[in-house]
Amino acid sequence: MATKSNEMTPKERILRSIRGQETDRLCWLLFLAYFWQFQPKSVQDAGETIFLEEIGADPLHKGAALLYRIQRKRCQVKEQTHGNEEHIVYETPVGTLVEKHVHVMEADTGY
Repeated sequence: MATKSNEMTPKERILRSIRGQETDRLCWLLFLAYFWQFQPKSVQDAGETIFLEEIGADPLHKGAALLYRIQRKRCQVKEQTHGNEEHIVYETPVGTLVEKHVHVMEADTGY
């Protein structure tokens, strides 16, 4: 997105807002989950970033790919699927933890 010389980039605006510093305008962040999937195909095909820029929002892609690697020591992770449920089992020396994700078709929730 081209910016005027006195206009901050979305990244600068977001970081300055988080730090409590002055910005050129109000930082506006949207989370498009459960909204995006109901937009016309032409809007979806153009992409979220274009859509956010067109409505004047600052693109911040929450839930995007991780920029780091998770390492677990002395922990085994197993994934199991049971119908519309996904179970992630963490086995550690002090016990077992089960994370459960349920897919609800009517709400179009993911695992």
